[in-house]
Amino acid sequence: MEKKKFFTNVIILIVIVFAAFFGYRYFFVESDEAAPELGLIAASEADPDLAQANDEFLVLLQSLDKVSLETTLFDNPAYQALTNFSRELTPEPKGRVNPFAALGVNPPFARTATTTPEDTEEDG
Repeated sequence: MEKKKFFTNVIILIVIVFAAFFGYRYFFVESDEAAPELGLIAASEADPDLAQANDEFLVLLQSLDKVSLETTLFDNPAYQALTNFSRELTPEPKGRVNPFAALGVNPPFARTATTTPEDTEEDG
């Protein structure tokens, strides 16, 4: 019985050493061959249409640098005479805790449970 326990411990120790070794190699050792295996290529090599779309987007983005907004509108007395008729929004109750649960499983509205130190103490 004592031999069986000894061999079991030795096998467990060997498994732990192998797991630690391969875990170290996987997470901490950087391989030079890893980059080509990942299949990383430039966008122009992957899809020429995508490269063309990127170029068009960059041209449009550069054309936005030429846009200037005229701010004299905000100094106009007619603009300054405008009145704000917005209303303050009142908070509404939030929906169900789990909107995907079947009806009747969760309470209809979300409730936040707060506990105080007095709630957690047992009555003695």
